[in-house]
Amino acid sequence: MKTGEILVDLVTSTNWASAKRVPASEELIRERQKGLDEWFERRYSPKAQQKHTRPSADRFVRVQPELSEEEVLAGWRDRLLQLKAEGKIEGTFAGILHTKNDTLADIVEDQGTEGLYGERFFYEEILGLRFRITPFSFFQTNSLGAEKLYTKVREYAGFTELQAAQQVNDPDKIREATDAVQDAETALNNARAAVKQTQADIASCNKELKTAQSEWTKAGKSLESFGKSCDNASKNLNKAGKLLSTTLTTPIVALGTAAIKSSIDFESSFTSVRKTVDATEAQFEQLAATSKKMSTQVAAGTDEINEVMA
Repeated sequence: MKTGEILVDLVTSTNWASAKRVPASEELIRERQKGLDEWFERRYSPKAQQKHTRPSADRFVRVQPELSEEEVLAGWRDRLLQLKAEGKIEGTFAGILHTKNDTLADIVEDQGTEGLYGERFFYEEILGLRFRITPFSFFQTNSLGAEKLYTKVREYAGFTELQAAQQVNDPDKIREATDAVQDAETALNNARAAVKQTQADIASCNKELKTAQSEWTKAGKSLESFGKSCDNASKNLNKAGKLLSTTLTTPIVALGTAAIKSSIDFESSFTSVRKTVDATEAQFEQLAATSKKMSTQVAAGTDEINEVMA
């Protein structure tokens, strides 16, 4: 830190009665592992078990520390101040804090903070700006690196030129730099609008995906029901097919045989007409059609009508 101020935050569990971890007994470890193995085998099939890592039992247990929480915290505070007094710590202690936190993530949530020494914040300076920082502030801990980043941002935005123009009091340069800053602000506003539009598009897309998922779920259930109906229909058709083979197939075959014989007899009797009548092929076709039509209107077959035309 450029200012040399130091803020220390000592973090402990909210439950001091189980704040210390010690090795567990072998019997307890085996019992834990047995429970995990049973869960693992219920959760995954034998084939799926080969793709997943079997969990291992925690080999530690939590117990209450020999010292009270107040004694431990006071010991750390006094030790830090002693190291400072001995010149083994550079800078100045702005404060020493104690925060309680039980979250499993790699962050520290404020579940209760108390001061053990000094202030609950410290100050840091970046590019002439002074910041008041707490343990829960979003702040770049590498101040020198942050200054380089912020300097580049100011250059891109035109702030460096504007500051230089103001120092020399050059109206033209000030106007040019001001225009550059305004252009940067406009670009920033456009970018923010684009981000909002993108967020709206993503939300709309997610909504449509949920709707589509719902429709596909309904369609899947409908298709499943349709499949069961088809299966039942298939069984019924199989039974009907056996019945049709007995009641319809034989008569149809007999009818087809009779139809073929009738066609052959007609062609045979119509041959005599072709021999005695001088006509074109089109006229023969017309005579054949007339013969077939008359057989349905008078009490005579096509053979008899063909003999009369011959």
